[in-house]
Amino acid sequence: MILRTVLILCLSFIIGAYALQIAVIANKNFPVSSLNENEIRKIFLKKKMFIKDKKVVPVNLKNNSQIRQLFQKYILKMDNEEYNLYWNEKYFNGIKPPIVMSSQEAVIKFVKNIDNAIGYVELKKVKNRKDIKILKIINVGKKNGH
Repeated sequence: MILRTVLILCLSFIIGAYALQIAVIANKNFPVSSLNENEIRKIFLKKKMFIKDKKVVPVNLKNNSQIRQLFQKYILKMDNEEYNLYWNEKYFNGIKPPIVMSSQEAVIKFVKNIDNAIGYVELKKVKNRKDIKILKIINVGKKNGH
């Protein structure tokens, strides 16, 4: 019985150590306290630009970021080619893609300082912060060397 409990605890620790979680974060003044994945997708594809009459400001990580690639795959449901084609068409119609930041720290700082900003970072980067809201936590699998 003790061996079984120890084994379960060890496996839980190992699985937890390798799980990657993305936090969708927002400015503390963001008009809602949570969003579902469909709402997040619409915001980042600029199909939904307002929440409670407030203009939403989505911010992306740079294209080569592992976190962005996972966000695109699990939330936007697009690979790079689909994403680029989508924004080429939108841009032709006068709609610009989300602002791009070079690092997770830059996303956190931007979101913290800009009303109605929304972004995404690894959960561990913002887990205990009180100056931003965590709107959604997304489990996306395993880490690759991080």
